[in-house]
Amino acid sequence: FHPDTGFLHLTNGDDANGGNNQRIDTSLHSGMLRIDVDQLGGSVSHAPPRQPLPAGSSTANYFIPNSNPFVGVSNALEEFWGIGLRSPHRATIDPISKRIFIGDVGEGTKEEVSVAEPSDPFGLNWQWNRIEGLNGDLAAPYIGVNKRPIIDYPRNDGRAVIGGYVYRGAKFASDLYGKYIFGDNITNSVWYLDETTTPATKVPICTVPKGTGPNSGSDYVGISSFGVDSANELYICQLSSLGGKIYELSRSGPQPVVLPATLSATGAFASLATLAPRTGLIDYEPNSPLWSDGAVKSRFMGIPTGTTVTFNATGEYTFPAGSIWVKHFELPINDNNATQRKRLETRILVRNDTGYVYGATYKWRADNSEADLVTTGTTSAISITGSEPIGPLTSVDLGSPSAGATVKTDDGWKVTGGGADIWDTSDAFRFVHEQRTGDFDVKTRVESLTPTDLYTKAGLMARASLAANSPHVFAVVFPSNAARNNNTGGYEFQSREVVGGTSTAIYPPAPQPQVTYPNGWLRLKRTGNVFTAYSSADGLTWNVFASKTQALPSTVYFGLAVCAHTPGGVATAAYHFPHSDRIQQWFFPGRNDCLQCHTTASSGVLGVNTPQSSRDHLFAATGITDNQLRAWNHIGLFSTTLDEASIPTLERLVNVNDTTATLEKRARSYLDANCSHCHRPGGVHAFWDGRIETPLASAGIINGTVQNTLGVTGAKVVVPQNLAKSILHKRMGTATETYAMPPIAKSLVDDPAVAVLAAWINSLDVPPPQVLPLPWVNADLGGVALAGEATYASGTFSLSASGDDIWNTADAFHYVYQPLTGDGEITARVGTVAPTNPWSKAGRDDA
Repeated sequence: FHPDTGFLHLTNGDDANGGNNQRIDTSLHSGMLRIDVDQLGGSVSHAPPRQPLPAGSSTANYFIPNSNPFVGVSNALEEFWGIGLRSPHRATIDPISKRIFIGDVGEGTKEEVSVAEPSDPFGLNWQWNRIEGLNGDLAAPYIGVNKRPIIDYPRNDGRAVIGGYVYRGAKFASDLYGKYIFGDNITNSVWYLDETTTPATKVPICTVPKGTGPNSGSDYVGISSFGVDSANELYICQLSSLGGKIYELSRSGPQPVVLPATLSATGAFASLATLAPRTGLIDYEPNSPLWSDGAVKSRFMGIPTGTTVTFNATGEYTFPAGSIWVKHFELPINDNNATQRKRLETRILVRNDTGYVYGATYKWRADNSEADLVTTGTTSAISITGSEPIGPLTSVDLGSPSAGATVKTDDGWKVTGGGADIWDTSDAFRFVHEQRTGDFDVKTRVESLTPTDLYTKAGLMARASLAANSPHVFAVVFPSNAARNNNTGGYEFQSREVVGGTSTAIYPPAPQPQVTYPNGWLRLKRTGNVFTAYSSADGLTWNVFASKTQALPSTVYFGLAVCAHTPGGVATAAYHFPHSDRIQQWFFPGRNDCLQCHTTASSGVLGVNTPQSSRDHLFAATGITDNQLRAWNHIGLFSTTLDEASIPTLERLVNVNDTTATLEKRARSYLDANCSHCHRPGGVHAFWDGRIETPLASAGIINGTVQNTLGVTGAKVVVPQNLAKSILHKRMGTATETYAMPPIAKSLVDDPAVAVLAAWINSLDVPPPQVLPLPWVNADLGGVALAGEATYASGTFSLSASGDDIWNTADAFHYVYQPLTGDGEITARVGTVAPTNPWSKAGRDDA
């Protein structure tokens, strides 16, 4: 089952029948099938339109994915995803690279392993029975897309290849990680595939003992299959008529050097307390950082003494074996104080001597004393102190009351105010406020209200202005629940509708809510011009005690009001505002997870190339700010000396939030930094290229084909001025759906970046509709009674026609047509149909 689509891939041989080969119109032999066992239907899949031969054969209980390569091909069995296999033993998919490997047993001279790359088109043809082994390419005509095997070997090395797995375990990661392991049923040899050679070669690992029991002559005592467990460790199955065994790999030589268990043991830092790097590591910074759920990152890199880096103006740099990169992650954990951070993890990436990389994650302990190696990817919940729901605030004494005071507390304010009242035109009170525009919903806990008399009041107020007699609404708490006017509780709603007008009160309905300090919970909500006041005993369950429709400006002065109700006196209210605290999930990648982004196609190193590195940077070791490329050139990092005058002319990414750059530059820089390590030739099975150096017109982004439409009709990678059909925007705009991109280590959407992408998509020009060229042909089909006619002007046809019907065998109608070849999509708008009866019809026809 493919980890991205959920579709089942099955391989089938030719049953020693050459008549099954290089065909998709007879039986389901000699190829790879792809089916939807969930039978999702709709835009995803459909029922099989035909059954295989011979007559009477039947299949059931699955649908065919709509994206299969031979859907709609005349007489095709649409289950086929690829063809040209003789006797596949077996097919597996590497969950990280998404490469599909197939061991295909040969007939006369060669055994072979074939591969379907994520970037390959569907409908591969692995050449059997036209070609066996690495012996050239198919000669036309042939079905599908020609694909040679990745490796073959002669019959003296073995006579029945058994496909295996790409090793993603931990026991032998230093030797075998990322390598495809396979074997042979006859010689019982086990190899790994060495792709650093051209063509690829096989390297011996071990030989498995033969099974016990009689041999039928076809060696049914050898390797039959491979398997993996939940830790991705490899197992080898041995065939035997008396009792086959399952084997594990075992090391006969010395144990390899293992990764250090702690960050301090790596020696990457001279001091863990200050995160001062060891001598030889250089701090650096990219132009367009990879989005990491809001984390703040520090980066360092180093190469072995006496080595250099091969510079490339547009592509990837070539780093020597032993190069390392260190990236440290800290997460701001207080939305009100960005400097308050939590150390999360430090990752180390190493270039090995095979030209690839391996990585390790070290998770920081709670006391920041050390970080420990993460062996398996894990997710932790991080507590974030949310932003304050109100503030910063300004204090003012309105109406000449006794001078008040405002003291900021950890989660609120203590407000002291004087004044005779807030009523009619005699407003005199302390107001601690901000300006708010539009709707709001603010909750507070009034811990205490020190009274001077029964009518001392405090609460939440929204005013049209700071004038003493301004229109306002006021959700009120009193010092006690003593009876006052028509109120025997502690809450009330007061308002003034016009400048200098009479104030009115809304008394809560019975039973009137009681205020119980220190839990004097109060809430004021605005929806348009509807203001609603709530009370609560615990801040969880809220009860409406008043609601009023009153016209106030869109932008009001909102804040905390305190009135002593006694001339010359003062009252103090302590307000607390619950922060919108939240939990953020953070993914700590294990060894197997690193290479999902550090792909082979990107050479494994991300963020250190010319477009990312050409920028000014303050180097911590020297205190000097310089362009990174120029500085690296000065210290001899590169194998060739750069022409420093040309550095400003080199391609440079920009930060997505850089408003001095164009929308296209900001969007494409973001895609390069966040997507191009997979979305490029040789990367994932997608049809667009995220690299900045690829011209937009040829990148497959604008109106580019998508592998999965997500059920959206007309979906493309990006549809100009249509976010709903732009799958790139849809995938990057979610962190909770299964189709979220990137697929790992994402719990938050990069909202500012998605907004830039949306603005860029909406700024793109919509290509004008194309009008099919003339000539068109007029025809009366089926012996219509009255000849039809058509006139054409400026892309519009006017047709008149007669005829009995277009149905069953009774076609009789007027047809205006032209021949078209190949795939396409045509849209027409029918302006009017003047009927003669309810069954008159007009439309498009493909015949």
